[in-house]
Amino acid sequence: MKTFATFLTEANLYHATYKAHKSSIKRSGLKSNVDHKNWEDSEKGIVYLAKNAEIAHSHAETAEDAPDRIYDSGIIVYKIDIKNLDQDKLKKDRNNPGGNTVEYHGDIPFKHLKIDSEHDT
Repeated sequence: MKTFATFLTEANLYHATYKAHKSSIKRSGLKSNVDHKNWEDSEKGIVYLAKNAEIAHSHAETAEDAPDRIYDSGIIVYKIDIKNLDQDKLKKDRNNPGGNTVEYHGDIPFKHLKIDSEHDT
């Protein structure tokens, strides 16, 4: 049986968050069970990834629930080589099934993250 990941053509996926989280991410990677979520329909246990950096950035830029002090710290976009992800944990984004985002059901260690870009808000 093919995994969802076999249908992805991208070599990399992207995750955008806020610079205020940078030191925590450096210590612990991208955690799927964090209490802070940026969208009402975001679920615990999932790290949301985008198929390109621009889409990832736009999700952070338009987040509904990011507190001003966090949002105002700026946006950082991480690039993740898909080969470093557990393919069985990649799923279609249930909030955006036809879109350019995917769900990763687990944590992503910092060693698999590369900074793609940083932006002021």
